[in-house]
Amino acid sequence: MHKLSELKGVNERCTGSVLFSFDLKIDGVPAEDEERLYADLQKLVGQQLAALEPLLPHGVSLAESELQMEDIDVTVEDDYDRLGSINCNL
Repeated sequence: MHKLSELKGVNERCTGSVLFSFDLKIDGVPAEDEERLYADLQKLVGQQLAALEPLLPHGVSLAESELQMEDIDVTVEDDYDRLGSINCNL
């Protein structure tokens, strides 16, 4: 049996996680469809990640975690806002 001190640096392995982040541009989606849009995006990204898992390098797997949509910054604008940004004299 090896002493614990003799095992330092032997058969080193990486452990941990990597967080990926990306931005989506949302344009022209009716405000009342906001909740459905988020649900559709979560479903789509989840499906694509599940399809990707067999292609990951040996020893890498997706963590069991819920897909979270954080840092959502959506502005609702109406025709008044859009026209005002084109011609502020209206």
